[in-house]
Amino acid sequence: MKPQYLTNIALKINMKVGGRNTVLLDAVVGNLPRVSNTPTIIFGADVSHPHHGEGRSSPSIAAVVASQDWPEVTNYAGLVRPQARHEEIIQGLFNENDCGSGCISGGMIKEHLISFMRSTGHIP
Repeated sequence: MKPQYLTNIALKINMKVGGRNTVLLDAVVGNLPRVSNTPTIIFGADVSHPHHGEGRSSPSIAAVVASQDWPEVTNYAGLVRPQARHEEIIQGLFNENDCGSGCISGGMIKEHLISFMRSTGHIP
């Protein structure tokens, strides 16, 4: 077995048991004022589309990740949803009710916000 292979296995095991493989040092020592001083959640999102040869019934796939630890911002959770084929705007990002502007009843953003609050004890 090569050392690179064993290192890769060790990194995966460490993550599975709740460890951290990397830390953003500037965030930990407080050198990122907007992140270090205020509970902050960082989001990332993307949509993948089926290739032309995959048939007309294949959906596009939307994914949203969000940081779940603060101030380290190194642990991310991901959510994945199928959506209409070749739709670039993420359909499950927010699920709004008829309760006026700003009312969000669900969606991937709300799920990530609840998870962040449970994980950190802070509202971002």
